[in-house]
Amino acid sequence: MKDKYKTVIITGAGGLLGKAFVGTLLKKNLNVMAIDNNLSSLKSLSRNHENRNLNFMKVNLLNENEINNAKNKTLKNFGTIDYLINCAALDAKVNKKKLILDKFENFKISRWQKELDLNLKITFLSCKIFGSHMAKKKFGGIVNLGSDLTVISPNQEIYNNKYIKPITYSVAKFGVLGMTKYLSSYWAKKNVRVNCLSPGPVNHKQPKFLKKNILEITPQKKILNKNDLSDIVAFLCSEKSTYITGQNFLVDGGRTIV
Repeated sequence: MKDKYKTVIITGAGGLLGKAFVGTLLKKNLNVMAIDNNLSSLKSLSRNHENRNLNFMKVNLLNENEINNAKNKTLKNFGTIDYLINCAALDAKVNKKKLILDKFENFKISRWQKELDLNLKITFLSCKIFGSHMAKKKFGGIVNLGSDLTVISPNQEIYNNKYIKPITYSVAKFGVLGMTKYLSSYWAKKNVRVNCLSPGPVNHKQPKFLKKNILEITPQKKILNKNDLSDIVAFLCSEKSTYITGQNFLVDGGRTIV
């Protein structure tokens, strides 16, 4: 067992935001268990952070048994699970080839089920297994990743009729916020805090026209940088936020206020 620091589990740790959160939380002297279904991303993450407080594990987050195994490995290696950051989700990338398929009128029920599983079931199972452990020991904090679309509908006009943001993304992000509020109340007396972090579009390989359109509807006239979210996550995974639960932290440059 390693040093008895506070321990955070990050699902989707190999993704854009997950990687940023791993680096920040290691600097804050937390033990980090990085979980993802992409083993090569996890190995790359480990090479970039040669830190004794970092462990990683390939996990199918739709499989309850594998998540339980991750819980047991984390407890064996670190002795505690104190925080959970749910980054794992399906990233609804804009795709010109799917323009017709993304239309609500053409949306297939099989795709609806698959994408809601990837965006909601994963968060549900992680909260159930890791959060239940926190509730049992009466200490913990969970941060679920939402979006500015937890409170607004996507503005389809920013895609210039080249793409359509699929309905499943909006439904899932509203669902993440609903789950957050439910669990924050459910576990309040167990001293487990549950909050939602909802960023606007993060700067990452968007087409130039899309970035331009995002800037036009964002009051601050800039696009979010992935590192802008890390300190908020570190705050929510600390003793400084012990009286904060059930909240939706919108980090969107003012997008949702206009």
